Amino acid sequence: MNSNNQFQEIALTDLVLDPRLQMREAGLDLAVVDEYAECIDDLPPVNAIRNADGTQWLTGGWHRYHAHKKAGRQKIKCVVRPGTWLDAIAEAAGSNAKHGIRRTGADKRRAVMALLTEPTWAGRSDRMIAEAAHVSNHLVSQLRRDISVGNYPNTRTGVDGKSYKRTKSKSEIPADCAAKFYAAQYKPVMPANWQ
Repeated sequence: MNSNNQFQEIALTDLVLDPRLQMREAGLDLAVVDEYAECIDDLPPVNAIRNADGTQWLTGGWHRYHAHKKAGRQKIKCVVRPGTWLDAIAEAAGSNAKHGIRRTGADKRRAVMALLTEPTWAGRSDRMIAEAAHVSNHLVSQLRRDISVGNYPNTRTGVDGKSYKRTKSKSEIPADCAAKFYAAQYKPVMPANWQ
C-alpha cells in the first residue's frame, strides 16, 4: 500500500467501479475515452481507496480507466490510499477539481448531493462538505436547503471538531422523499458497456 501518493500497477479487475462514485452528471464522454486511449502511456495514475477488507474503490480517473480497457490493457497505474467508504465518497466528490475535464455546475451539484445524501456527511458542516467537494459554502447551503432531508442529525460537526445544533429549515421534507428526489435527479449515467 502506498500512503505517500506513489503509484502502483494494479489489475483493472481489482478496482470496484461503484456508480455512486462517478461524479460526472453526463457520465463518461466516450470521445475523451478514445482520446485518452491514444496516449495511454502519458496519462497520470488513477486514484482509489482501499478499505480494511481489501475492496479498492475507484475514486478518480474513470475516463482513464475506460481508456485502459479500450486499449486492451490489463493493469493501470493507481495511487491507492487506505480508507473507508466515507473517505472514498469524499475523494470522489473532490476529484477533477484541479485537473482533467473541467467540472460543470451539474457535476459540482452532483458531488455535493453525493455527500449530503450520505448520512455521516449530512451531519457535517457546509464548510466541511464544501472543502471535500471543492465548491463554495454557498452551493452546499443552497442544496441543503433545497432538499432539507428530515433525517439529518440534530447537530453538525464543524471543521473545528465541535458539534453545533442544527437549525431546522422551513421547508423540511421527509427523508424518503429526499431519497426519491436524489434518485430521480442524480442517478448515475453510464454508457451501456461501462463495465
